Formats: sequence, C-alpha cells, structure tokens
Amino acid sequence: MKLKNSKSPENILLAALLRTTEKGKVSDLLKPDTDWKYLLQTAEEHRVVPLLFQRIKNDFIDAVPLEVVNELQMRQTEIAKLNFGRTAQLIKLVDFLRKNDVAVVAYKGSALAAFAYGDITLRQFTDIDVLIRKKDFQKVKQLLADIDCQPVWKLSDKQEKAVLKYYYEYPFFYGATETLLEVHWKFVEPFFVFDFNTDELFDRITSVNLCGKAVPTISAEDSLIILCSHGSKHFWKRLNWICDIAWLLKRKDINWETVIQRASKIGSLRMIWLGLYLANDVLGVEIPEDISLKIHADSGVKTIANYLTNILFDENREIFGTVEMARIHLKMRERKRDKLKYSYRLFMTKAIDSLFMPMGRPQ
Repeated sequence: MKLKNSKSPENILLAALLRTTEKGKVSDLLKPDTDWKYLLQTAEEHRVVPLLFQRIKNDFIDAVPLEVVNELQMRQTEIAKLNFGRTAQLIKLVDFLRKNDVAVVAYKGSALAAFAYGDITLRQFTDIDVLIRKKDFQKVKQLLADIDCQPVWKLSDKQEKAVLKYYYEYPFFYGATETLLEVHWKFVEPFFVFDFNTDELFDRITSVNLCGKAVPTISAEDSLIILCSHGSKHFWKRLNWICDIAWLLKRKDINWETVIQRASKIGSLRMIWLGLYLANDVLGVEIPEDISLKIHADSGVKTIANYLTNILFDENREIFGTVEMARIHLKMRERKRDKLKYSYRLFMTKAIDSLFMPMGRPQ
C-alpha cells in the first residue's frame, strides 16, 4: 500500500475519528471523495479497526458508505472472535503456571484491553504476552513443553544462554492454533537502557477481570511507564500505541507522583512526557494541568513529537537505519549518563550478535 503523508484528508479523518472530537468537526472531514479503501487499510496497519468501527457505529453510521460500515463490522467480528480465543488461552495458561508455583503476570494483549479499554474487543492484538522472573525461565520452558508448546527458535544451549543474558523475551507456539506466546523477563532489549526493576513490579501487581476471571496484571502507573518506553523504542509508529496511552489515562486514576518518581529513577521521564504529549496532540486526551506544564517545560519533547507525528503515516518510518534509530533514541533520554550507556550498549549489542547469536538477533 502506498502510504499518504500525515496531512492527507484520510489520515486526518482517521485520527479525528479516534479522538474525543466534537461530531461537527468530524462531519466536516467526511467528504464524498474520501478514499475509504486507503483509510481502512491504514486502520488495519495501525491496529485501530475496533476503535474506528465503534466511533462510526455510534456517531456516523449514516454518514459513512454502507459498504464501508459492513466491511468494518466484518473485520471487527473476526477480531472479537480472535480476541476471545486468545483470552481463553491466556486465562488457561496463567492458571496452569500459577498452579505450578510460577509467578506470572499478563502483559499487553487482552489484559491491557480489559484494563485500559474496559473491553477485550476494543484492542487489536495478535499474540499473548506474559511476564515471569528470569530465574523461572527453564521451569516455564519445561512446563510449556509438557503441554506441547514448541519454541519458535531452534537454538543451541550456547545461543539460548545468550538470549537469556542479552535479550528480553522468548517466543513459543501455544496450543492447537499455534498462537504466538511471548514469555518476557524484561520489557525491551538491554541496549535501550530501560532498566526497570521487574522484581519490584511483582510486589505491586494488580488484577484485571477477564471473562469473569481475576488475572494478575501490571498496575496503572507501571503500565504507563512501560507502554511509553515501548512506544518510544518503536518511534510511536502505530496509532494503537498512542491509543493505549489515551485510554489508560481516560479510564484509570494515575498517581502522578509515583509515575514521576519511578520514571525519574530509571531516566525515562522524557519518554513519559513524549507519550502523554502524543496522546494529547494526536488523540485529544486531557492531561492534568500541572503535568502539562512539566511536559511543555521540556522543549525536547515537542521537537521529537513533531518529528514523529510528521512521519506517522509515511512509509519511511519503517526503514530507520542504525544511525538514525540511535539519533532519535538519544533525544528521548534526559540524562547524559543514559545517552552514554545507550551508545555503549548498542555498540556491544552488535558485537554480541556476531559472537553469540549466529542465528541473528531474534525479531
């Protein structure tokens, strides 16, 4: 699909439909010559089909061509079906691991859909993510083998040790449908310098109701910090990552003092401000005034955000080289020592890959 630039009528309309925008403002953007095929493809690529369908169904059902509504409804029905299936798998997996004395936390996927959106059908996701303690990995791997879950990677012992030391997750095929299951012990690769203490996280987990079952998940404050780091690592190149922030803020009371304290400790405060700025700028979510003042006091945030929103729908956002990737990532850090640590770790990652991961860095 040939992507249009961020200022095209279709991209502006898509963002407006995802905002808490007045109906009149959106109506002005609904034109007879709207390229709906492009808009639907873009919504699919950015994984916001459920939110787009909900907004059109609720507010613009008579203003959108019937064939577009029908196509969205068909896609949403399929997404909901897949989400319920993956949620059932997640519930079963978490219960199985906990019965075998493994501390496990549901992460992203349906857990985030229920926690932030209040509805597992409103968030588009493709896999199952859980967080464990690294020390439990071999036990978890054996337990998964006992229920016929196969590792995605075929690694030697040496390669597996390298992954555990230098990576942050290990993927498996789960169940008869071979759903992708990603078992995490960290949230991002070490080179990104997001040194979040996952052991402390296990001491303050909360729970979310999934189909009547209480499942352990990440607190609102930790979720905000982790989601902002994930979005920043990937340059916020998908709208659904910005939607996650917006919906989390709309549905949950955030203890901002806690967020600032924890983010400052690990040097990720600018990434928090960046995620909040984008949620406000792109999707119109309200930010507390005192927090907004802090965001705008950091001039670097607006510069990065403007750059990222300008390429949000551009095809070149997918092809950053190492130098450009590093340049942007470094601008997202507020502390000089983290910039130096990032540069060193990124250099070492390249050396480590050539020595210990001859199969290539897992993607």
